[in-house]
Formats: sequence, structure tokens, C-alpha cells
Amino acid sequence: MNRVEKARIAIFGGIGLLFAIVLVYGLLYALGFVHGVSGGSQDPYVELDRPMESNPIVVYEFFSYACIHCWDLEPALASWSRNLPEDVEFRKVHTGLTTEANLLGRTHLTLKFRNVLAQNHNRIFRAIHERGRRFSSVNQVADFVDGQGISTDEFTRIMQAKRIGELQSANDVLAREFGVLATPSVIVANKYLVNAGLGRERVIETIEYLIEEIVAGREPTLAEEEPAETAEGLEEGPELDQEQNPSQ
Repeated sequence: MNRVEKARIAIFGGIGLLFAIVLVYGLLYALGFVHGVSGGSQDPYVELDRPMESNPIVVYEFFSYACIHCWDLEPALASWSRNLPEDVEFRKVHTGLTTEANLLGRTHLTLKFRNVLAQNHNRIFRAIHERGRRFSSVNQVADFVDGQGISTDEFTRIMQAKRIGELQSANDVLAREFGVLATPSVIVANKYLVNAGLGRERVIETIEYLIEEIVAGREPTLAEEEPAETAEGLEEGPELDQEQNPSQ
């Protein structure tokens, strides 16, 4: 075997290894085996190397239907988002690195665009995490949501539209711009990544603390004291306005 052949084998071997790493990480990412910050850290949030934006204060949740931690966090965020403070917006962004995550992301956008997300959002979560269902094709999802405010044909037509694909790509780009490595990841005011590994009550406390400090014109600090308020009334998610940007 000459040096050219050895080099070719080494190159293809390296590419194969890189592909395997990306594939495995993508699967763990989508299933929620890793999630925002965590890694044993007890800090309630970390500062991103980005400018703070407070007009309005946008709270992003990057999530995946296939992520068990996202399902665990869902009731708390849904309850909190019903009574948002003035000049605060909450935007859910479905993202992920797997084919299934892309399919489910386009599902989320389609249902939101058609204003039938309220009827289907928790149904999808429950089907995956309580009944072990997996969705691998547009037809499987279309059959699942049929009769829940949308027909199979209408769902398929909207989901396969070019615009839905563009919006999902934009969501994935946004996740990369924020440096999102796992779901769920909650980001406040373009600047603060909340530690989702500390549990849903702490997540809500931290979001409220950050908003309170930003509104008051103070710079949030990693002080020892705990934020005072906790999440209450954990119920199902809110119905979305059809006029909202489907990427929100």
C-alpha cells in the first residue's frame, strides 16, 4: 500500500468518525440527554458574549418535541407565559440536529401557522413521551393531527410548502447563532442562558429574576440569594395568535 492510498484511507476514516460523532450527538441532543448549561453547574445562568436587548425583552426557548426535558419544562413555561410582563415576549423555537427533529420542527411551524397548535402541542409531546410513539414521515404526523383543527391534506400541503422549510432553516440558524448545544435552552434578552438543568421551578425563578433586574436597569449578578417568586398553576400551554410570526 503506497502513501497515497494510506492518506486516502486516513481521510475517509476521519470523515467517517466525524460523521458518527455528529450523528450520535444529534440523537442525544434531540432526545434531551443533554440540556442547556447543566454539566453539574449550579449557576442559575451564564452570560453569553452578546449584547443585551431589552426593547422588548425576548425570552427564547429552544426545544424539541423529542426531548424529555423539554416536556418536563413545558407546563411551567406555559403557565408563566400566560401573564407576561409588559414589553416581554416569549418565543418557542423548535430545533435539533436529526431528521426527526427537523420533521417535528416543521410540524410545530405548520400547526402554529394554521393556528391549531393549542389543540396539538401537548398531544404530540404525550404521544412521544407517554406512549413511546415516533414520527418518521409527514404522513405519520398528518394522520396523527387529522381532525384536530386541521385535515391530513391541509397539513401535508402547508408542511411541504417552501416557506415552512425556510422558517425551520431560519430557526436552526438562530440556534447556531446563540450557540445552543442542547434542548431545552432558555435565553433571556439575547444575553443570558438559563441553566435548565436545575429544574423547572428554578428556571422560572431565574427568568423572572433576570427580567426584574433588566427592567429595573440593574445588571444581573450571580448573587447567592434566590429569586423570590416561583412558578404556579402548571397547566397546558396557551393558544397562539394566528397573526404571530410562525418562528416565534
